[in-house]
Amino acid sequence: MFTPRNQTTVMSAPLVVDLLSSAGNGVERALAADSSFPTLLETTKVSQHCLHTASGLGDMDYVALDSILHGVNVKQIQNVGQVPLPREISQHIRASHYHSKQGLFPDIHRAWMTIDSDLYLWSYDQGVDTAYYDRLAETIVGVALVKPRQGVFQPFVRRLLVVVTCVEVVILGVTFSPGPAGTDLLNLIPDAVYHLSLDNSGVTTTVGTDDGRIFQGGDDGCLFEILYKGNDGWFGKSCKRINHSQGMLSLLVPAFLTFSEKDSIVQLVVDNSRGLLYALSSKGTISAYLLGQDPGTVTQLASISESQIVQQAVSVVRTLDGSTFKPIVHIQALETSESSSLHLVAVTSSGARLYMTTHSLASLVINNAQWVGGNRPQGLHLVHVRMPPGYTAGASQASPQHVYQALHHRGTLLMVQQRGEQSTIACLSRDLLPSATHLAETESRLQLDDRVMQIAEEPNLASNSKEPLLVTQHMETQAKYAVLSSNGVNLLAKQRPSDIMKATLLASGPEGQATRALFSFLGEDQACATALILACFESSPNVVDAATRAFLLLGSERRQLAPSAQNTPVMFNPSSVSTPIRVPNQLSNAVSGVSGRHEGMYLLVSRILRPLWSVTTCRQMPTDNKKVVLTSNCDADLLAAACTYLEAVSAFLKRNLHLLVRSNQNDTITDAEEKKSLEALKHFVCHALEVLGLWHIVCEHQLHVLAPQLPADLQLALTNTTFKELLLSGQEICGALLGALIGLYLSDNASIDAISAKLRSTCPSLFRSEDAASAKAKQLLQQAQHENNSPEKNLLLTNALKLLQEAAPHVDLPSVCQQLLNLQCYDGIVRVCTACAKAEDPYDMGLKHYLNELPAEETVGADCLRRRMDTYKEAVNSLDKLYNQPEGHLGGRMLLQSCLKQSDALLRESVFEWLLRKGLMQSELLQRAEPTPEGLEAFLQRLQLKSRTDGRDDRNVSELLWTLYEKTGRHAMAASVLHKAATAPEPHMQLQERIYCLSRALLCLRSSSAGYSQSTGLFSKELEDQLDVAKLQIKVLEEVQKLDHDLSPAQLERLEQTLLTITDLFQHYAVPLQLWECQLAILQCSNHEDPNLVNDIWHQMIASTRPLNSLLSRVEAVGKHLQSHLFPIEVLAKEIEAVACRDGTAPGTVALSLVKVSGLESVMAAYEKLLRQPDWSWGAAGDEHYLMKSAAFLLGQLAEVQAAQRRNDVVVLALDMATSCLNQLYTKTCVEELIGQFRRLQSLFKTML
Repeated sequence: MFTPRNQTTVMSAPLVVDLLSSAGNGVERALAADSSFPTLLETTKVSQHCLHTASGLGDMDYVALDSILHGVNVKQIQNVGQVPLPREISQHIRASHYHSKQGLFPDIHRAWMTIDSDLYLWSYDQGVDTAYYDRLAETIVGVALVKPRQGVFQPFVRRLLVVVTCVEVVILGVTFSPGPAGTDLLNLIPDAVYHLSLDNSGVTTTVGTDDGRIFQGGDDGCLFEILYKGNDGWFGKSCKRINHSQGMLSLLVPAFLTFSEKDSIVQLVVDNSRGLLYALSSKGTISAYLLGQDPGTVTQLASISESQIVQQAVSVVRTLDGSTFKPIVHIQALETSESSSLHLVAVTSSGARLYMTTHSLASLVINNAQWVGGNRPQGLHLVHVRMPPGYTAGASQASPQHVYQALHHRGTLLMVQQRGEQSTIACLSRDLLPSATHLAETESRLQLDDRVMQIAEEPNLASNSKEPLLVTQHMETQAKYAVLSSNGVNLLAKQRPSDIMKATLLASGPEGQATRALFSFLGEDQACATALILACFESSPNVVDAATRAFLLLGSERRQLAPSAQNTPVMFNPSSVSTPIRVPNQLSNAVSGVSGRHEGMYLLVSRILRPLWSVTTCRQMPTDNKKVVLTSNCDADLLAAACTYLEAVSAFLKRNLHLLVRSNQNDTITDAEEKKSLEALKHFVCHALEVLGLWHIVCEHQLHVLAPQLPADLQLALTNTTFKELLLSGQEICGALLGALIGLYLSDNASIDAISAKLRSTCPSLFRSEDAASAKAKQLLQQAQHENNSPEKNLLLTNALKLLQEAAPHVDLPSVCQQLLNLQCYDGIVRVCTACAKAEDPYDMGLKHYLNELPAEETVGADCLRRRMDTYKEAVNSLDKLYNQPEGHLGGRMLLQSCLKQSDALLRESVFEWLLRKGLMQSELLQRAEPTPEGLEAFLQRLQLKSRTDGRDDRNVSELLWTLYEKTGRHAMAASVLHKAATAPEPHMQLQERIYCLSRALLCLRSSSAGYSQSTGLFSKELEDQLDVAKLQIKVLEEVQKLDHDLSPAQLERLEQTLLTITDLFQHYAVPLQLWECQLAILQCSNHEDPNLVNDIWHQMIASTRPLNSLLSRVEAVGKHLQSHLFPIEVLAKEIEAVACRDGTAPGTVALSLVKVSGLESVMAAYEKLLRQPDWSWGAAGDEHYLMKSAAFLLGQLAEVQAAQRRNDVVVLALDMATSCLNQLYTKTCVEELIGQFRRLQSLFKTML
């Protein structure tokens, strides 16, 4: 995809958006102004208070061009040529007396003539291609050309020729074949398609509808329809003629009207836009019919007689006689493109026009008579009477008389009146006055030397436009009229406003009085827009120069005030008011202070884009195989024309913009704004030219073929995107279309040189030279994929990479990286990505933003950083693809190493982030023998700091960081990281993990390479102490887990996940939970010496533990790990011996257990002290000699010790104990056995000395 990633070399993206937005607003305003012209109904002044109005009676209702353009002979209609009758027809006429009819078929540029039963048709453009038909026996009385119904005939039958004789109707098929110089040759199929008998009824007129229905008017006033359908052959034979007037007259015609005389239908007119048919009878009766959807269905709406019409007209224009409004010589349907409210105009022999509607008068005013919903035709009503020129006191010419032919279309009326052997054609037109709020027309007349038989307008593709000719004149040719006379065909052309201005400029000059008068008449805005058409599109240098000078000189004045009432024309409406009222001649949509040339520029550009502006770019269309494809909503010819016009406007702006925006010291704020607006318009025109040119190329390549190259969401977006949106904000869509075009060629393995050159010439801003280079590189990469010759393949890769680096950053990175990945060109991926990143951020503002951790409000750096990271993302995506493939790890490591070798710090940061996210940093960087990449330590440090700042878990980062330090031999730093990890207030970090970190940190410090210093020693001691406390905490936790405790969840979580101080551990857990062993361990760890506290702990433990065996086991288990001051043997022996005495345990059991903990000598010393104490307590325990018995057991244990292991001081102590016990026992009774035992021991110890 081609997207405008960096436009700093030309202009910044925000500036481009501002320019397009500003110009777009101006175009919107101009379009709104062109859409605000008064409608035909509005100019008639019909309202709720006045349902019938008249015009043409005011001095300003008609303006003669001669009165405006003094000294310039310009007429709105001109004779541009005469084509005589073909020679064979002239010879036939001179050779016989004949009955003849003649007419025109302007749809096919043919004239026709009948001579008795012979029919001639010829091209009136050159008077050649004469077709002749002579297979009829009866005199031909009428001929009509109609369109065939779809599906009835073969496609090559493009028209049907209906030939009427006195007795039958013959229908012939009309085909065309290619002729010389691009012309079409007409061919009449000799065999008639249908034959219909008239059954003694005459046919006066025939007309066809666009959908192929054929109607005929009878000389008896009846309306007939020819129904036909096809059979299995090429041409069908099923045809009949039905009478729609039978059974209708008796129901709809009032009883007082009689039909004693024939009232033949003399004219039938079809309104294809509404499905209406009008009939004019020889006596002036007008009937309206509603055509049904199916052939043969017709409903008569109303019939209004000539007398009723005259009566209504006289009631509107009371100052004129009724003869002015009869007879009616012509009726013309006003299709919806001309008026949505008025549906029919009738022209009388005096030139008066009678405007009628089929709506009710109430709905006509309330709803503005839109042809929608339930507002269907209900009758036929006269609404407005328009008098011809000559009915005012100041009229320079007489009113028309004896009008017998007329033609009304798109606000222009041509009336033919006979004056002797000459004919005068009066042209009344609103073309120059579309903004007048009243019905104002220009008037001009043309004299012809022959009597006019028929006048017809040649079809024009834009002739049915709803906009006035002033808006569409740049894209329309002159309206052409064919005027048939007895000597041939005269070709007339109606002058467009630009044609009139051209003639005026050539005759009067750009500063002449007539030119100034024309500018004043049209209004500066419209005049400047018209002059621009000549300055931009005219081929004659003289005209271009004159129009440019007039535009620059006469359009430079800035309007400061709204038009005053003194400069507005007067409209007289006697039916609604009795005094003249003033209305503006020209609607000015310009802002006060803006020049006419500024508004003219915007008007012309808006008019060029009007056919496209609100149209969606494409639509979904089902195909024959039930698939849905996209097809453009814009015709290729229309696109080409718009591009041609815009190119001419762009060239004009480039030539003359310096004259339009010339700076001087007297510039005002308005001047500056206008200059800025015109600069924006220039940029918009160039941009629109490129976008439309691109769309034209897309259409040439068939959108339904190109669309599958686009993402599904973009295809859907296209169907909802208007050309306005495409022009103003469609850069992304344009980029996608460019990518799809190139992709289409690449998928076909076709060369892209030609399409690249075309895109560069058509849309150089959208498809830059960098884009062309990128596209060429993609083609080279595609060729490399199919190249088996290694040197040639390497050459292709080298050239492709060079082009890609030159095209940076305008590279379709995802596609290019995938191609390079397929080619295993891993270094190429890195080179392209880094080149694009450098082009996106040439001054490393993104890197500075990242390293300095600047806030997001610093938008420039943040935007550069975002673009660079988006670029690196493609390299990371390639890594991801390789590592996700079982066989791609080797290639992945190659790409990884290539990325890490780059000097681009942000690329390495992106790779580090990917490795961290994938959990590959240990295996790919830290556990390998290769040196660690540059920047990894800083990356991990920043990440760790950010994690702690954000309150997130950084264990993984800490682990990577200390692993990095260990790998690089920095053990002290590794220990510091581990210590911080162990003591950090991380949530959900278990105690065992913290102990592991402390242990690992201690090991790091004890490493031989860590060295030794005072700080290291202190740090080591701190780690040891924290580790000891942590181990105690584990012990407390284990004890707590065994208990049915009442700790709160928060207390328990704190114990499980936080390193506590030894004080917290003792006071908040060991003491409240009566964890005696833990209390003693804590006292030992803290080197706390408090005999009373220790004795109390042991007392609580002894008191809470039963039976004696359990107590002794507990004492042994605890005592083995305690220092002597925490294991008071004397206290323990006294209390436990008392328990044993009460329980009747054998003497010596306690002493033996204590010996296991503290040794025989220590226990003997403790017992020696106990024996000296009063013995009253032992009697209370049940045996006053129990302690002496235990002492005897101890002495016996000593006696069994081998001589080599006995010390003399211990033997002396034992001898003293035995002597002391004997001295006490000698005072007792019944202790002979115990005395004897001590005597033996005494004797034994004496022998040992």
